[in-house]
Amino acid sequence: QRDPNVTNPIIDRIYSEARSKGCIGGKLLGLGGGGYLLLYTCNGYKHPNGIPVGLDREGACIIYED
Repeated sequence: QRDPNVTNPIIDRIYSEARSKGCIGGKLLGLGGGGYLLLYTCNGYKHPNGIPVGLDREGACIIYED
């Protein structure tokens, strides 16, 4: 059974907003002291602030911090 503390209202809001703007899905990864939300988009998708979203060789990076 999934732990109810795996998410929180901030993560839920970010995920919902991303889905409403074209993201296909997402997954929380690396939790337990630090993690990130991986979002999957169609090729050519742009973040609402104009940043193109895609795969790169740099790995995970923070684009939003509350």
